[in-house]
Amino acid sequence: MLLSLIVAAAVNVAANGGTGNSSAPPTSFSAPAGTYTYAVQQGGNDLGTATVSIGRSDVGLSVHESQSLQGSLNYTIDEIFDTTTLDPKAYTGAYARGTTATTVRVAVDGAGATVTIDGTSGTAPFPNPPGIKHAYIIEGTLMSGYVLLPAELHVSKVTQFSLISPRSVAQVVANVDLHPVTTRPASVPAADVALSVTGKMNFDVWYDPTTMVVHAVSAPGQQLLITLKK
Repeated sequence: MLLSLIVAAAVNVAANGGTGNSSAPPTSFSAPAGTYTYAVQQGGNDLGTATVSIGRSDVGLSVHESQSLQGSLNYTIDEIFDTTTLDPKAYTGAYARGTTATTVRVAVDGAGATVTIDGTSGTAPFPNPPGIKHAYIIEGTLMSGYVLLPAELHVSKVTQFSLISPRSVAQVVANVDLHPVTTRPASVPAADVALSVTGKMNFDVWYDPTTMVVHAVSAPGQQLLITLKK
């Protein structure tokens, strides 16, 4: 079950009015710089933790994640985003199970994304489908794929985008639904709004519409709940 959550990628994304129009500068919609620790649970049982750091540098907005789960699963993710558009530019993911590790890299530009795996020849190009101008990276329990998603959609205001799943080397077209139906987890603040995601894996991303801080990700069908600890 857990491995299927990690590689699940075929999803349709739905956003509520929290991703509506605004006249504020795009960069004001990214979550504040800092370190965020999330607890990962399934069926009320602890699976592990994910620590995400958001910062700025000369190359752009950076997101670093270290996630450890039961079963000797350890993931280290580094991603760079454009500071104005919040579009991803580069992604490196080290996926380890015990002593076995795989490193996956993604390069993203206006034309789409290209996935490569260290130690494997060739590349997997994912050009944007016709009419699609934005590609975002999101995968399984990895919080680095969720922490900027509300802000990314707020800035781009797209109704469709290319969703890239690096480890499973997959691409799907995600659709934005402005009228989602969701169930708020008990731990989520009352002022939070949600991006609701449906497909092979259904989940909700709960965030503060003012600060854009993600407080939780829930997947009721898998009894999965990821919540901000600090």
